[in-house]
Parts: sequence; C-alpha cells; structure tokens
Amino acid sequence: DAIIADIDPMLLPTRVDVNYLDPSIDYHNNIQSDMRMTGPQYSNDSVSLSIVESASNMKKLATTLLNKAEMESRSFTFQTSYKYMRVHPGSVTTLTLPNATHVVRVTQANYQLPAGICQFQGVRHQASIYSPTGSGSIPAGYEAPIAGIPGNTIGVIIDGPLLK
Repeated sequence: DAIIADIDPMLLPTRVDVNYLDPSIDYHNNIQSDMRMTGPQYSNDSVSLSIVESASNMKKLATTLLNKAEMESRSFTFQTSYKYMRVHPGSVTTLTLPNATHVVRVTQANYQLPAGICQFQGVRHQASIYSPTGSGSIPAGYEAPIAGIPGNTIGVIIDGPLLK
C-alpha cells in the first residue's frame, strides 16, 4: 500500500515565464511564456537563465516547466523490504497497487538497518494507469448498475419549480 497525497491545485502556476538571451535580437533579454487556459490558479512563476538559446527551445522549456509542476503535484509514500535497498533518490520505479500502476521518481529514501525496512517518498513521473474494477463490498466482485445505460435515462421532476 501507498499513501497518495495531492497538493492544493491553487498552488500550481497559471503561467511560467522564461527569461533568456536571444541571439536573434542581438543577445538582448527575451521572454518566452506558457500559460494554463483554465483553472483556479493565480500564481506566476519566472525563471531567469543566463544562457543563449533560440526562442523555440525556450518556449518548449516554459511548457515543460508548466506541466512538470502539475505532474509532480501528486506524491507517494510507501515502504518495502530489504530487497529494494538499491533504490535511491532519483530512481524511477513502478509502484503496482491493487487498482493502479504508478511510475514514481523517488525523492527521499530512509533505510532502517538492520531490520531491512525501506521507506520511500516520491512524485509522479508518468501518467498513472488505473484498472477500474467493480469490486466493493459485494464478495462476488461485481454490482450491477441501477440504470442499464445512464446516458439514456430520463429524469422527471415532480412538484418542483419551473425550469427554463
């Protein structure tokens, strides 16, 4: 099992600006940015680089930094046995849970010797793969839905206010 925590989406940046030296304008400062189209975010992140680079590469970097914050907004805490002592911060590992498979980049590791328990903290490295199951409290593992095809169900409101 793993403890999965998401950060508050309000803390994610709505815009990322990359300041760099542009050779096409005589090595003066230029800014490339990328912004989120929707969402409740309000913060702007700025990165200043003292490198000479093309505008297209800096635009790609701004897009990467914007998406990296969202990708790494989910954190994982899990523990394993001594067999995984070779895993260190920076390692990318696959965390297989009963209902999902997560690819995690380890950020912190704690090795409890001589017991051999390894505790890891990491962030999402790739999109997770979920395997939805019908299991719940039913021992058979499947519970039929109330409405066969929810998209074709008609709702009737009786004794309600008039709707436009």
